[in-house]
Amino acid sequence: MSSTLTRRSFTVDDYHKMADVGVLDEDSPVELLDGDIVEMHVHEPVPSVSGSPWPIWRFTVDEFHRLLEAGILVEDDRVELIDGEIIVMSPIGNRHADIVDFLTDRLTAILESRSLVRCQNPIQISGTSQPIPDVSIVQRRRYTERLPGPTDVYLVIEVADTTLLRDRDVKLPRYGAAGIREVWIVDVSSETIYRYTDYRPDGYRTVQIFKRGTRAVSDAVPGVTITIDVDEVFGGPDDRL
Repeated sequence: MSSTLTRRSFTVDDYHKMADVGVLDEDSPVELLDGDIVEMHVHEPVPSVSGSPWPIWRFTVDEFHRLLEAGILVEDDRVELIDGEIIVMSPIGNRHADIVDFLTDRLTAILESRSLVRCQNPIQISGTSQPIPDVSIVQRRRYTERLPGPTDVYLVIEVADTTLLRDRDVKLPRYGAAGIREVWIVDVSSETIYRYTDYRPDGYRTVQIFKRGTRAVSDAVPGVTITIDVDEVFGGPDDRL
């Protein structure tokens, strides 16, 4: 699992800029080792989501935003914050992009003005986690002062081609623990959609599996039933929207 996660590394210049913007200060018990911000004098470190042998310094969402404001991170960086660790996201392949485009277009048509369909935009699920799902359906409103949180989110969709382990073993349980009511994982290699609902402390209790020849159905958005033909999701090169 951990081999699928790569941390964002930092330079010495980045390290000093963090002090300038107040993310780190003289009393912060940290040092820079091989591009990682590492806590010092930690005898029993919290297990790292990325499998690091070091006790990785964990950023809050507020600190993560300050790194953006300071230019240490830039908007073109494909990174997300998971349990305080800044994780590099995988490149997007053609088929992944095509499925995300299809789902965004189809869900927008189905939902009309009932809710907002967001494509590869972040949500905040805790004080130390700001993941970027491929598609999310949230309450219809402007999010100028804050990101959508668990009470705003109806449905999260992750399209997994090379990222199945990350989406299923890392992100899925964190979505559930945060109270995200429904998650779909679209497994490109097996052409299968997994629908997860009814979260409990040991995981989502209900998993529905939709394959070609069936339709994926969701009642996550109040007042509307979402129905998507699985054959259309995985499609073919000559298909039209």
